[in-house]
Amino acid sequence: MYRCCQALPKVTRNGFCGPAVHWSRSKSVLHELTASTSEAPKTVRPFEEIPGPRLWPIIGNLPDYLTNGFTTEDYHRMWERRYEEYGKESKIVAERVFHRQWVNVYSPATAKQVFAQEGKYPERPRMAIYFLRKENLRHLGFPFEDGERWKHGRSIWNNKVLQPRAVEDYIPRINDVVDDFVEHIRQLATAGPREVDGHQLKPGEVPNLLTEIMKCSLEMMGSIALSKRLGGIRPGFDLDLDAHRFLAENRLFWPHSAKLDMSAFQLFRYFPNKTYKAMKRHWLNMCAITSKLMEEYGDRMKVRR
Repeated sequence: MYRCCQALPKVTRNGFCGPAVHWSRSKSVLHELTASTSEAPKTVRPFEEIPGPRLWPIIGNLPDYLTNGFTTEDYHRMWERRYEEYGKESKIVAERVFHRQWVNVYSPATAKQVFAQEGKYPERPRMAIYFLRKENLRHLGFPFEDGERWKHGRSIWNNKVLQPRAVEDYIPRINDVVDDFVEHIRQLATAGPREVDGHQLKPGEVPNLLTEIMKCSLEMMGSIALSKRLGGIRPGFDLDLDAHRFLAENRLFWPHSAKLDMSAFQLFRYFPNKTYKAMKRHWLNMCAITSKLMEEYGDRMKVRR
């Protein structure tokens, strides 16, 4: 499932209420086109006609979130429910909470159409981590830039990192991590029924799967960026102490980030609240751990030379 927030300019879906349909945020309308997308729109229809939950005046579908008791950790369940109720045929579902509106895209083919229509300089929503970087770093980094600065950074990245020859160098390292991860999950799944953190596991159930996936991600990043396995999924190798600290901070960071990103008015941008300050604390701790690991990597490279 792909989420296209309000910054995406258009969503296209063939076969929904006509040969092709575009959603434009700037005009909040649906343009129904003929089979040739180069022709002018024949009809103009409101944004609200995209399939989705009932949109109440002013508040949108906020009651739907409140009455179902979903938390920031459960939004994936809500979006899965959106697909079951509204998106099986159209593959797109529209939502709005107060002034924020977005479209959930449930098809890789439709997501491809979205990206193809973003234009030379795509606009993206400002996530909470954007404001952290802006406040604490001298630069945003090209993934958080817009316009020409983003285009320039992405072009350099494409040439240096995304070329097939460059990727091939990392395949053996990635394969080693994946093989260990698969075996690690298999061992956890076949360990038999038991109780973990007060939860009685069912046969084949993996405890704390999200944590195990995070360990795998750390192993991949460490293997590629640091030429070092950080442990945690390879039999006989415990999680590196710094990696353990990073993992703990990361688990605490993301719930705060998700809560801020999904807030209706995002007042934290102007008046930092407790959630923002907690997210900032965990993020700074992760930055410190990353800096330490990078310094150690630099020292190892100097010794090799």
